[in-house]
Amino acid sequence: MSNKHNNLYEFGNYLLDSQKRVLWRGKELITLPPKVFDTLCILVERQGDVVTKDEIFELVWEDTFVEENNLSQNIFTLRRTLDTDENDQSIIETIPRKGFRITEKIRVVENTEKGSNLEKISAKEIETNGNQDVVIATETETRIVEEIILDEDDQTSDVLALEGKQPSFLSNNKKWLLPVLGLVLFSTLGFASYSIYKKYQSNIAKSAFENLTIQSLTNTGDVDLPALSPDGKFAVYLKGFGEDETLQLRDMELGTVTDLKIEGDIKPGFSRFSNDGKWIYFREGKGGDSSSKIHKVSYLGGMPELVAEDVWGYFSFSNDGEQISFFRRTPGENRYDVIVKNLKTDKEQIVLTRFVPQLLFVWSYPSFSPDGKKIAVIERDQNKVVSKLIITDIENKKDEIFKVPKLVAFRRIEWISDDTILAIARAKKQVPQIHQISYPSGKSIPITRDLKTYRSLSISADRKTILSKTVETRSNIWVLPNAKLENAKKFKEDNFGRNGFFGLRWMTDDKIVYVSRIDRNRDLWLLNPEDDSRQQLTKDSGNANQLPSISKDGKFIYFNSDRSGKMKIWRIDANGKNPTQVSQNEKTQELSPNVSADGKWLYFIRRGKKSSTIWRKSLIEEKEEQISTKDFTPENFISLSPNGKYLAFTFFEQKDSKESQNDETDAGEKVGIIALENKENFYTFDVNAMKRTIRWSSDGESFDYAENSQIGSKIWRQNATNEDAKPKLLLELPNENIYNFDWSADEKNLAISVGTTEQDAVIINLK
Repeated sequence: MSNKHNNLYEFGNYLLDSQKRVLWRGKELITLPPKVFDTLCILVERQGDVVTKDEIFELVWEDTFVEENNLSQNIFTLRRTLDTDENDQSIIETIPRKGFRITEKIRVVENTEKGSNLEKISAKEIETNGNQDVVIATETETRIVEEIILDEDDQTSDVLALEGKQPSFLSNNKKWLLPVLGLVLFSTLGFASYSIYKKYQSNIAKSAFENLTIQSLTNTGDVDLPALSPDGKFAVYLKGFGEDETLQLRDMELGTVTDLKIEGDIKPGFSRFSNDGKWIYFREGKGGDSSSKIHKVSYLGGMPELVAEDVWGYFSFSNDGEQISFFRRTPGENRYDVIVKNLKTDKEQIVLTRFVPQLLFVWSYPSFSPDGKKIAVIERDQNKVVSKLIITDIENKKDEIFKVPKLVAFRRIEWISDDTILAIARAKKQVPQIHQISYPSGKSIPITRDLKTYRSLSISADRKTILSKTVETRSNIWVLPNAKLENAKKFKEDNFGRNGFFGLRWMTDDKIVYVSRIDRNRDLWLLNPEDDSRQQLTKDSGNANQLPSISKDGKFIYFNSDRSGKMKIWRIDANGKNPTQVSQNEKTQELSPNVSADGKWLYFIRRGKKSSTIWRKSLIEEKEEQISTKDFTPENFISLSPNGKYLAFTFFEQKDSKESQNDETDAGEKVGIIALENKENFYTFDVNAMKRTIRWSSDGESFDYAENSQIGSKIWRQNATNEDAKPKLLLELPNENIYNFDWSADEKNLAISVGTTEQDAVIINLK
């Protein structure tokens, strides 16, 4: 796109120079990728008129064919970057079936007009962001000069094993080229600097994948767990939510989609094609954090054949197709195993074992090396948010940590050659992207560099096509007086913080403590609902500060934090001051603190090797008491009733290992209630509750839980001691998910963390 106007545009707090391609917010220079900047220019220059999608495609991409997803991503980036209007709505408005427009009033300022804001801006410097879009800008009077800064740690000189591409001239010579660019920059000032910048942008695109293209396979927002056939001709994925969810087979060449009819009332989840492409294997049930079975079925559907039982998480095959690998968990022992099963003999072997606090990330799968002799898995320390890769030798069962310096958290891994692993992982303060990792050096190169979050990984046999899932989540906090939706007060939206997901509690002064992930770390914030003002309570204190609990007098906030290197219980004053570690046991971790109404006791979960129990600690004197027995194993969350009579928690009903594997009863997560005055009274409820969303009625006799579905979410109230009582519907919220919620002490106000998640399949071609 080329800008035809030599004008400045003022709108809201912004000043846009469409000729020199810069955007200012007050005295702050805002960096945008080139195509995103072009999109903004079109909307601004039209001064509030609707711009159709076709017009934007024609002007921004000219004669180049691109997917509609590219435009959606540009609009998403603009909405994330620009401030909202006085009604807290995005200033980029979507007009259904027409296009987009900017809602702010636009004022055109001629460059010759004196007194413009641009003349008042002092010299500014900014650092390049992760996408290396724009960089240092120096402003003298009305002239803006751009300088390019190259990342010294950029590893684009590493050759991508998939393609064998040679590094570009610019990336090989960046150490001596930087000062030369600086001299050229400041000697020429104007046109030369812009030419260099454009050339640099072109070289960036070629530095890793010269012919990489990303295309949307679906755009409905309800697609999950996509998998690609070895020949790349078919894809299988889940479509829809809840009862409407189906397993679909897509012909990649014809574009036709067929529902796979699975007989026997079996609900398919994670799916994968066999290596020979003849079968579709799937895990029963969508979730990965419970015990299930693996089946196989033909392309035509029909009656599935049982392959493996007591499977946790997902699975993968060896290259010869003779072995399958998956996780197995024993909740009562806090134990995780990697299982390799021979599909011909049905013989199973354990090749790796971990105990809490070391966890195997069961939402992924073990990945075989090409020769079938090693397995790569993702290991998490429950005390930390980060994760790491473990390489295990199957024959001698020895394992080693595979260090990848630039990446801190992994989601999926695929071992595709002897010296190359593909992974979905994130760098610090970045969203998960697809990376190529060299083995055993640990050097990594990002394949994708955008704002989307990638969550799945499936690769064709020729290693030229990747099928993945992207996820976009927005979140917000609402307050509903008397739980009435029509009275809801909505606060400033945050697309990346997922406000309240890992904790949301009312303070005694009618303020709200919540957890936000704005800086990729989980921190506590304080919200004043009266004026939407925010105060950050924890900062630069570990990776995770979460699950807050408020003392009855409102003076203290108890919460989980990993700032000491292990997940412990900490306490701060209501204003965030005086952090104090409360739990001290070095051999265990303490989770989910709950303060009793009388302020005398702190209830929590204590997890250690082979045990997980509920305890309470006196806040008056130095003593602790165990509340629960080993008859049940609480997970990571408990909730204490206001009257102090009951304790709610989530747990798994685990089959006894001695029971027959033909027993059709699998482990499932349930809600348990302990009567604290008489611990023999124990109640269980098989409800579809979101984790971390159990709250109590003000009288302490009923508990509330949230349930999400395709059409929206609901909050239900269940009698705590009557297992046969039907739950009562308290709130129905269409088209939104409830991540967390809490009642004010008088139960007159309901605070909820609300958002939506859109997930679709994308094709990445490396040809």
